Amino acid sequence: AQELVLLGGIDAPSFGGTESFLVAFDVGGGDAGAPDGVLDVVLGYPAAEGVPGSDPYPCEAAAPNAFDTRCFDLYYYGGRGTAQPQFGFEWRNDDPRGLL
Repeated sequence: AQELVLLGGIDAPSFGGTESFLVAFDVGGGDAGAPDGVLDVVLGYPAAEGVPGSDPYPCEAAAPNAFDTRCFDLYYYGGRGTAQPQFGFEWRNDDPRGLL
């Protein structure tokens, strides 16, 4: 967007590069299944490779290291805390928790 360029930024098309957009969910785990303040899953576009232990994202087969709109999906959140959640995406081929 022109506004971003005027501020010295770079607008990568289709959420490419390290651009990201996500909505994070805390699906519970506290008392009686209430939210526990720990993010569980994220829906969106990752900004980078998954956290350590993550399987490769399905979109990487078609476009290695693209991390653009082709990577839009539901992921586990494997980050620590809520700072920079765009780098906390985790893909699990075996879906151990049955969330995805």
